Amino acid sequence: MSSTFGTYEVSLTTCLEGDTPTVSKLAGTPRFVSRLQAFGLIPGAQIRVLRQGSALVLQVGDTRLCLRKQDADAIRIVQPQLDYQAAGD
Repeated sequence: MSSTFGTYEVSLTTCLEGDTPTVSKLAGTPRFVSRLQAFGLIPGAQIRVLRQGSALVLQVGDTRLCLRKQDADAIRIVQPQLDYQAAGD
């Protein structure tokens, strides 16, 4: 059984399909950040990565949206880091 061992902040583009990270920061122009926030992408929001490829398909609450990789790169997320040593015990 695995356990979490802290967290780390990375770009949303590092996520895989099925991941459920938490938004930590948004970067970009005020207009871009405002648009993301209108879709529910705010710090503390949990999202689900539905598809990963040249674009990312995300679910935020009941909203689904598609982002270009360059736009998704402006979204910083927090992922739990697994303690793999504990997973083997």
